[in-house]
Amino acid sequence: MRTINLIARLWSWLFLLVMLIFFSITGTGFFTVRNLGNIMVTSTMVMLMATGQTYVIITAGIDLSIGYTLGLASVISATVMRDLANAGLATDLSILLGILAGLAVTVIPGLMNGMLVARAKVPPMIATLGVMGIVRGAAFLLTTGKNIVGDLPPGVREHLRLVGNGSLAYRIPGEGLAWLKQPADLTNEQLRGLERLMPYPIIIVAIIVGIFAFVLARTTFGRHIYAIGGNKEAALRSGINVTRTLTIIYVLAGFFGWLRRRAARLPLHGRLTDGW
Repeated sequence: MRTINLIARLWSWLFLLVMLIFFSITGTGFFTVRNLGNIMVTSTMVMLMATGQTYVIITAGIDLSIGYTLGLASVISATVMRDLANAGLATDLSILLGILAGLAVTVIPGLMNGMLVARAKVPPMIATLGVMGIVRGAAFLLTTGKNIVGDLPPGVREHLRLVGNGSLAYRIPGEGLAWLKQPADLTNEQLRGLERLMPYPIIIVAIIVGIFAFVLARTTFGRHIYAIGGNKEAALRSGINVTRTLTIIYVLAGFFGWLRRRAARLPLHGRLTDGW
């Protein structure tokens, strides 16, 4: 029984280990620093989404609108950056205002979800499903289904790439390490063998996940989340403001949808299909 219980707890890790061994043996270039780095950078998007969903799921809820919130925030951010930069505003200020606009937009679907679930007592799946359709429609109305990123000024793209595609260190074949910035005079052979050792998206996501893991495990707010998930009625009778806590949690879920776009694969693709 001990063996069965151990396998029941660790089966997903065992399955992952088997997959790694299989693809490392059968695939070419799978178990390499470059490929592992690409997998980790791609996983940052899922990790950020999962961080926000973790808070919601612990309270016995679900948020189906987070992918669509991501799409709307991406559209708003890209549109604001493009229009302000084309109007002659400084590139850095245009990016900052675009980020703030995307952040502000994510509060609206999260607040709608929180109010519907916490105050109107609508089941989370029904509430977030309805908000999902509203957010998706709003994004399509704003863009008429067209790509935004093609109109971004070159200066904005370059600034965004410094974060989304940059790394703390690069390993150059035959040259050693380069720090903070990729050298511009590399040969085609060196570019093909270039390895990003510490991509910025991974560092950013690790810091964010660590902060919110600490909040969940070590703060009063985190204990309230677990209490609500265990027994909402008991949490209410013990003095926890269940309505306010649930509303904050759904707002945070939308906020993490926005963070996902900011931390991974910049510049913005400007597509409405991302995560939908």
